[in-house]
Amino acid sequence: MDSCADDAENDADSDDVCGDVDCCPYDAENDPDGDLLCGTHDPCDAGFRYVVALASCVECDAGQYRGAGGNDYSCHACNEGEFQNQTAQSDCVDCAAGLFQAQTNQSACGPCLAGQYSTGAASVCTLCERGRFQTGEATTVCVACDPGEFQADRGSDSSCTLCAEGEFQTDADQSECEPCAEGQYQQDTGSDSSCVECSRGQFQNETGASQCRECALSLIHI
Repeated sequence: MDSCADDAENDADSDDVCGDVDCCPYDAENDPDGDLLCGTHDPCDAGFRYVVALASCVECDAGQYRGAGGNDYSCHACNEGEFQNQTAQSDCVDCAAGLFQAQTNQSACGPCLAGQYSTGAASVCTLCERGRFQTGEATTVCVACDPGEFQADRGSDSSCTLCAEGEFQTDADQSECEPCAEGQYQQDTGSDSSCVECSRGQFQNETGASQCRECALSLIHI
């Protein structure tokens, strides 16, 4: 049966006692004898559970909840990414952005560490992507590297690194710098502009150079 109904054999008094007949769900843990009336009314308010041994309603603990109505008289643990820091509550609360909770039945969320972030209701924090970093805790975003900088590692908790001499990076949010091409150079660190062409009378046959070489006088093309 899907709901409680008279059962002349097992429930001669038609009191619809849940557990006398297999007619509706009941709480086997808190009501092993099936002595709660089934289908009549919820014996406890939201946020409370029924304890047969005490014949009374008891508050749900912090980290738990229970909604009103139905035949489920137990408190339920808050899910991952949620918490409840008060007793006798009807629902749980999502972890705020910048926080997380990896376990169930918890009364608080914890901060994401440096190099991580979250956007809310998180069971785990997300590592900063390459080209980004975060030095603070409990943050909602990571910080992009500026042009002329890079960050090669995921989950970095330190600032970006300047491009070395002989390199450049014109874009933000990058995981590496670009080496100067042959015939070019860059003598500054942290360059956010393209490399410089070698002057007349100079050459550079290697990439990533910080300076050009002087041509031999006999090889200078006029």
